[in-house]
Amino acid sequence: MGKPKKGGYPPPWSATHYIEIAGGKIEDMTIAWGDSVVWKNQDRAAYTLVVLTKNGQPVGLVYPANVWATLTQVDTDNANSPPREFPWKEGEIPPKDPYVYQYGILELPAVKALLTVQISAGKISV
Repeated sequence: MGKPKKGGYPPPWSATHYIEIAGGKIEDMTIAWGDSVVWKNQDRAAYTLVVLTKNGQPVGLVYPANVWATLTQVDTDNANSPPREFPWKEGEIPPKDPYVYQYGILELPAVKALLTVQISAGKISV
């Protein structure tokens, strides 16, 4: 990916961010291009996470293309998703404006959250 510039892209290292699903709720998060997200299901229900919009534009419910993760209930082998990377194409400069994805839980249609992907995420989640 080349050498990173101070404050630029690509970042010197990528980070993995963890988003917990608890009580049928998910939180908003901001990450940097090149980072990954792992969703951790803390509930006794299985969930399918689907992307709904990108920058305010519907992506269309095209199953399974819009599925970001399928999680089994807590304390099972697939309660956590594999890392989902949000890369930017090598050799291109990511946009100055962030991408904002609205996603939700398919089984709980009212449950939605925002994932913002931008050049810098600031504080890293652990």
